[in-house]
This record gives sequence, C-alpha cells and structure tokens, in this order.
Amino acid sequence: KSVLASNPPSIQSVDEDPSEFLVNPGVLKKFKEQLRVYSAERSRVIVVEFWSKDKKLAKLVPNTLAELYLEFAREVTLESDRSATGFLEPEIQDLREKVEAAEAKVAEFRSTSDILLGNNNALLATQQLSEVSSELSRVRSEGSAAESKIASIRAALNNGGSIDVIPEVISSPLIQRLRERQVTTQAEISELSTTLLPNHPRIKALNSQLPEIERQIRIAANNILTSLENNVDLAKMGEATLLQDVNRLKAESSRVSEAEVQLRALE
Repeated sequence: KSVLASNPPSIQSVDEDPSEFLVNPGVLKKFKEQLRVYSAERSRVIVVEFWSKDKKLAKLVPNTLAELYLEFAREVTLESDRSATGFLEPEIQDLREKVEAAEAKVAEFRSTSDILLGNNNALLATQQLSEVSSELSRVRSEGSAAESKIASIRAALNNGGSIDVIPEVISSPLIQRLRERQVTTQAEISELSTTLLPNHPRIKALNSQLPEIERQIRIAANNILTSLENNVDLAKMGEATLLQDVNRLKAESSRVSEAEVQLRALE
C-alpha cells in the first residue's frame, strides 16, 4: 500500500541511477520514517505503507519489501524442513528397518500358521465349522423324523392297525396297485352278491383273494420299514462322521483364531 504525502521527507527518486544511491544512516533513518508496517485489525493481513513524492517509488518500495519478505519466509521454511529432515533421517531409517523386520515376521507367521480365509474374509476353519454343524443338525433332524415314521409303521403292522395313513406307504407304487386290485375285487364281490349266493364258487374264489392281497400289502409295508431302518442306520453313520468333523474343526477353529490374534498383534 502506498500513500502520497503533501510534504513528506524526500528520498532519492527511483528514476535515478541506483549505483549513485548511498546507503548511510541518514538515508536509512528517512526511509524508516517514511515506511509504516502494521497488522490489519482482526485479520492476518500485513499492511506496508511508504510515503514518497515519486509515485513509482511509493509503489515499488512496498511491493519489493513484500516480495523480499515472502522469499525470506520461503527460505526459512525450506531451511527448517531441511534441518528437520536431516535431524529425523537416522530415526526414519531406524523405523524403516523395524517396519521391514516386522513385515518379514508377519509374512513368516502367515506361511507357517495356515491361516486360510474363505468368503467375506472369514476364517476358513470357522466357516467350515458352521457349514458342517448345520449339516449335522439337518441329518439329526431327518433321522429323528425317520425313526418316528418307523415307529408308526411297526406299531401298525404289529397291532394290525391301518397303514394307509403313513405317507411312505400311501406313495408306494406297489401298494397302490395292490389297493386298486383289492378295491376291484371287493367291487366284483359286491356285484356278484346281487345275483349269487355267498357260497357260490365264484364268490368264494374272490373272497379267498382278499387275504392274499392284504398279506402282500403287509409285506410291502415291511419292506418299506426295512428300507427306512437301513436309511436311519446310514444316517447314523453319516452323523458319526459329521460329529468327528465338527470336533476336528472346533479344535482347528480355536487354533486358527489364536493364530489370527497373534497375526493381528504382529501386523
């Protein structure tokens, strides 16, 4: 900032030869008298004012001082950065070596601990444990349902009860054909009974077929029962295998979890 005064103390014009400018205490005193530097109120702005009759000089002095100040500030900053860099370089090098050593330990621990990750960065052992536990629960549930069906079929066969309420029996193609044959035979007996006496050979022959059909139905039901029992035995064998896998994966998951804690500490 420059302001022209009506009668300020004069100094040499900027148009004069700089080589003839004599820097002496008197000139410096006048220069200081014509220069004013202060901080603007409530701001970080520095105001530089210089009084001179020469407009060019009045403009050049504040601008030059500002440029010199900025250059000086930059040099100070650079020198400070260089000093800090030089001071911290040994410590930085030491830290760099420590980081490299720590990274080497992490890599070595990873290679020896067998920490494997599955989906969503979850531990593979933990993920497998969850899957096998779910499969074990499913097998146990199906086994319980099969045992309940077996008990129902066995009770019906032993007590002479109806087996037609058991889904596996109803859905059996063989039993369906036998039931159709049974119904057809009973219908034929009913039709002949309207014209023939009960002791007629034809009616006797048809009546003798009904117990055989029922016996074949019972045999088919027993075969279904045997098949279900075999499936239950196989399910129990699978359950035992899954239980061994669960116990093994529990131990592995515990080991890997501890290894992961150590790995995180190293990282």
